[in-house]
Amino acid sequence: MNIKIISLAALFFLSSCLPSPSSVLSLLLSDPDTGIVGKWDFRTSYLPGQEDGFKAGEVNVSVENLVNSDYIGSYYVFNADGTYRSLHTEGLTEEYIEGRWSFDEKDSLLRFETNKATQQKIFKVNYLKNNKLSLSDVRPAEQGKKTSYLDKLYTEISHHYTFQADEDVVDTEHDYTVREANDWRIKPQKPETDGQIRERIAANIDYAIMYLDAHLESKKKSIRYAGLASPFMFASNGIALHPMERVKAWKDMFYSYEQAVLGHGFLKEAFATHIKVPENKSHVELQRHLLVEIKRQVLKRNSI
Repeated sequence: MNIKIISLAALFFLSSCLPSPSSVLSLLLSDPDTGIVGKWDFRTSYLPGQEDGFKAGEVNVSVENLVNSDYIGSYYVFNADGTYRSLHTEGLTEEYIEGRWSFDEKDSLLRFETNKATQQKIFKVNYLKNNKLSLSDVRPAEQGKKTSYLDKLYTEISHHYTFQADEDVVDTEHDYTVREANDWRIKPQKPETDGQIRERIAANIDYAIMYLDAHLESKKKSIRYAGLASPFMFASNGIALHPMERVKAWKDMFYSYEQAVLGHGFLKEAFATHIKVPENKSHVELQRHLLVEIKRQVLKRNSI
């Protein structure tokens, strides 16, 4: 009997010394090697209850395959100083966002704040392990609702998201997530000259080149082109120019639709020129070569 009492007491002592799940999560988030600092690419989106997948007909579909194409290309980059930058893609729109992030240890909530007072995104962190980050989207609660402390601030979870760590981009010469590489996304406040439009197009192409360079440097087996806000269709045998109705995210970077049409015309002129195609190149190397030549043609005509 005494042995059992001592064992139970020891067990109680040991369990009381263990950190709470939220404390463990807080340590994981702040750990420089396994923590949240770095780049996280969107992978899947699913509803609560689908954690173990769902049945499509007679086939069990894994959550890993529940890719919502609306968000492909989205990413978050968390910095150790509490700042972040992200690309949010949804359907045919893209938005580059910067701000600050913080972690609420009490409720395991990850908060994002931007310089826009009306924008505040809140996620519940489910887990961070094996280079995967699981978040749940939490929406602001209705005002005046008499509920618990947590429910006063948040309503029920609406969606789950998973992100995969990407260690091959941030702090490299091919880091296309930095603000300087994304300035072309900022819509001008007044009409631009033909020369300024060409420079904007060239900056957009530079971004795509950096994106391809990051892929080539990492030697990844596959590449996703979502998030480029590009007017180009990338294929194994080169690139083609999309028609205007297929390039909404690209059109959004211009002052007006008329100026976007003008820019699209500049690209048509560039495609009409003869470009020598190199041999014995991978499809990504070929695409990069063509982008460099198209950019050169766009800027060359600016100097005529």
